[in-house]
Amino acid sequence: MRYSICVDAVFEGKDFGESLETVKRLGFQGFEFWSWWDKDIPAIVEKKTSLDLEVTACCTKFISLVNPACRGDYLDGLKESLTVAKTLGCPRLISQVGDERPDVPRAKQQASLVEGLRACVPFLEKAGVTLVFEPLNTRVDHPGYYLTQSAEAFDIVDTVASETNIPESET
Repeated sequence: MRYSICVDAVFEGKDFGESLETVKRLGFQGFEFWSWWDKDIPAIVEKKTSLDLEVTACCTKFISLVNPACRGDYLDGLKESLTVAKTLGCPRLISQVGDERPDVPRAKQQASLVEGLRACVPFLEKAGVTLVFEPLNTRVDHPGYYLTQSAEAFDIVDTVASETNIPESET
């Protein structure tokens, strides 16, 4: 098993390059981080290469999937994130799904989320990148976030992963 550490969570406020040196010194083979758009990507590539570390994941831009009006912006952000993932040699992107919309029925929000994820599939398949999304804790860290339960996340994955979206090697 290869372990990875989230640099933004563990080394908050510290120099990114120095944090990667610590990651390596502690024996980790890989690291992840959240936002790529506020970081020096060429410097990260140089540092990870010199330290023989793998970028295991980074985030997509934080744009709502539960609001269909944001779909175009989400897909544009995904394409930008895929370009960065390719530069980093990063096989996974982490996506948030957005904040709950109290004025919209939950079923409509979930339908938008599923539709949005399905729209991502061709871009992800072409890039060879896996998109992961996560339920978040709304009691402490992320008040108002839409997805809070693992069971619901698994249901969404099952719905998106229809027969037409499963690679032939898995059928």
